[in-house]
Amino acid sequence: MSVVAPPIGAPVPKRASVAELRERFRAGKLALLTHFRESRATAPAASALLRALAKHVDQTLSELWSDAGMPAGAALLAVGGYGRGELFPYSDVDVLVLLPNDHDGTSAGLRGTIEAFITACWDIGLEIGSSVRTVGECIAMAKSDVTVQTALLESRYLCGSRRPAITCRRALISLSTPSLRCNCRVSKGVIRPCAASCCQVRPKPAARATQITVCRSRRPPGLSLQLGSSE
Repeated sequence: MSVVAPPIGAPVPKRASVAELRERFRAGKLALLTHFRESRATAPAASALLRALAKHVDQTLSELWSDAGMPAGAALLAVGGYGRGELFPYSDVDVLVLLPNDHDGTSAGLRGTIEAFITACWDIGLEIGSSVRTVGECIAMAKSDVTVQTALLESRYLCGSRRPAITCRRALISLSTPSLRCNCRVSKGVIRPCAASCCQVRPKPAARATQITVCRSRRPPGLSLQLGSSE
């Protein structure tokens, strides 16, 4: 298939500055909060607000990730309450930069790129709680701490390469349920859940709420460490 080159002299799309991204993010968040305040305060409306705030942050993080020039094999995952698609107006935004095992997170070039991404998040007003791990490091931590295992299983893919996210998920499912074999796959850029019961069945709301409470009271330290730490 032939590729048509852009015409000579065609304008190159201008990348938004940090100031523009900050203003856009703040305006979007303010619009969501204003709409909620002016609407009838109901439980469904509150739930819709939490989901909308999470989606708004999703879009902002994806743009920042792209602008930062993150490595092609890395992925960004949402963890904690944000990972479950719910974000309170003044909650921290917990994320995991997931690297494939062949990436060295301590290399100067990669470390600088990741630090620039995290700094940009703070510059536009996102209160980021970040950690950087390879797939192997995540699995090793999950083996020694079930709360880490639970937090990783509840994580949500945001942007970047889907491969490390799927690799990590398969290993975690095998770890938590050895009798099941996870065959999640990527099709047209989308993760397709396999037939394993752990990929198809979701906990009931009451059970899930209990699990969330336990996870918050015993927040895994490995998911809130500073960049580059390896405890």
